[in-house]
Amino acid sequence: MFVPGPGKDWHIAIAEDGVDDFDSLSRALDGWFEADLEALPAALRTRVLQDFLPVTWDQLAPEQRRSFAAQWDEQHDPALEGARQCGWDRFWEMSDLEDQIERWESVAAPTAKDLDIKEAKLVELRRALARVNTQLHAGTSAPVAATRRHGGSQTIGQGVRYLAYPAALAQLRSRLNATPDELAAWIYMGPQANGLAAYVNANELDPPPRFYFPVPDPWHIGQHHDYLAPMMACWFRADEVEAFQPAERYMVGRDLIARWAKVPGIDPVAYIRAKIQESRLLDVHPIYGGTRGADPEDKDLPPMEMGLYRVSEIEAVESEDFGAVVSPQIESAEERRLRVRGRVEALRAAGVKAFVQTVAAEEGLSVSRIKQLVKGSSGARQPKAPASWIAPIQMRDRATQGKRKR
Repeated sequence: MFVPGPGKDWHIAIAEDGVDDFDSLSRALDGWFEADLEALPAALRTRVLQDFLPVTWDQLAPEQRRSFAAQWDEQHDPALEGARQCGWDRFWEMSDLEDQIERWESVAAPTAKDLDIKEAKLVELRRALARVNTQLHAGTSAPVAATRRHGGSQTIGQGVRYLAYPAALAQLRSRLNATPDELAAWIYMGPQANGLAAYVNANELDPPPRFYFPVPDPWHIGQHHDYLAPMMACWFRADEVEAFQPAERYMVGRDLIARWAKVPGIDPVAYIRAKIQESRLLDVHPIYGGTRGADPEDKDLPPMEMGLYRVSEIEAVESEDFGAVVSPQIESAEERRLRVRGRVEALRAAGVKAFVQTVAAEEGLSVSRIKQLVKGSSGARQPKAPASWIAPIQMRDRATQGKRKR
């Protein structure tokens, strides 16, 4: 199993200083992470088959292989024994905080004063849990001597300014109409594939370590599909966010299903699966690599609704297969209500605890408004979601294309 321990930067720093002769898996695989298993040298292939158990090389994307190898090093390097113990201490601290939160959530609050006390304690515990969880995955809590805070950003050490996740998403949403799911795809691809680099602990570390989506826990395969929650700890370089121009745009599976459900006679789920089998659509999932779209029988994989699909491939399928013009339109209030309800139900089925809060963050709405939408209450009017979040399509006859209505 994965031993809670420090991020890979700890081990790399030790290795670069040359203070140990540990047979690092990361060093052994340097230059091979992009290769297929069959292309590895025989000795290295044997080691991968043994050390990567219980997962397999082909199940992981290159960045996940790097993360796995780094975790293997952290578990086996004698020089990191103290760090591993620190990781275990944080792990048990997290477990204790989770138990306290569960107990406080079950406490009765018959009066307004009791409710205030309960909510204040839960906020305190959840903040502590978030801090320990970030330290556990970042691998260190050593503070940077001088930081300057302003407007959701951090300027550290050498004058590099970092944006916290909400500030970075707000900029990308304003400039590119980006969604949280789309940002997840860009992080997963990374700068080497025209994506974005994300970091953790930029408020206290100089330089901050890179953020990587977690490798599936072999003891809990199929239980943790939510890729948005880990992103809450992300920081981004302000200059990279400001200059970012995506080479690819992405649409989440639930929106693609809703989009193609507008095409008469099409079963959108079956049609998406068919295009995946034809290698005309690639379903990406930042934690598992892919979804059940490629293997419907593998219940451990995330559902197709959680996959991320390239808009360029979607548009190519629409242009080549549908035989009609595709016209985006703003969804109606009822369509939005049904979509939000479907998203809440999908997250709940996937075992996400804070499913309402997650959807509220995605939609840019309050938790109470999400609850109203799920229950079917109209409530107060809210700003419309960006059109790109879901662009249902209309079929128009080519003969009428470009003609105005009189």
